[in-house]
Amino acid sequence: RGLAYVARLRAGADRPGDLGRAAAAFEETLHLRPEDAEADRALDLIQAEVTKRRSRRGKDVRTVRPTLDRVVVGLASERTWSLLALFSSILFALGLFFRRATSAGLSVTGRVLAPTALVLFFVFLPLTLGARSLRLSTRAAVIVAPEVHLVDEHGTATGGDAIPEAQVVETSEIRGNLIHVRWGS
Repeated sequence: RGLAYVARLRAGADRPGDLGRAAAAFEETLHLRPEDAEADRALDLIQAEVTKRRSRRGKDVRTVRPTLDRVVVGLASERTWSLLALFSSILFALGLFFRRATSAGLSVTGRVLAPTALVLFFVFLPLTLGARSLRLSTRAAVIVAPEVHLVDEHGTATGGDAIPEAQVVETSEIRGNLIHVRWGS
């Protein structure tokens, strides 16, 4: 589907939003097959074309990075974070068990292992909950209009920069014809 929009662009028969639709198709491909290098390269080319077109029109060209919480939680999957939390709780239990051992070596191991595993558990548990919350409350979306201006819940323009076509955003709740969008910081 993304290649069809690109072909229409190359033929000069493009319509407003075609770059965004192509980017959405390549994003969907990457969601289904994250290792697809061709789709990743095509998405980069689409976003470069959007940047080039915006700069020709005198629009600001900004690189927007994901928020820090999304980056940290996104370092691993929800399942990985939960398995690490489970593993650290098992290590904590082993550390408590070894602390009661009569052998000096096992006792020292337990005295080091228990608090270390407890700290790890209290690191991995919030990461698990954060990954779960993001998975349940947000969805990735791609802007398919030439640009989108942000408004508040009353429909009043916020006055910030418009989100350009083909940008990946996070969406959450929908109220009427408004969608809560999270883009950059």
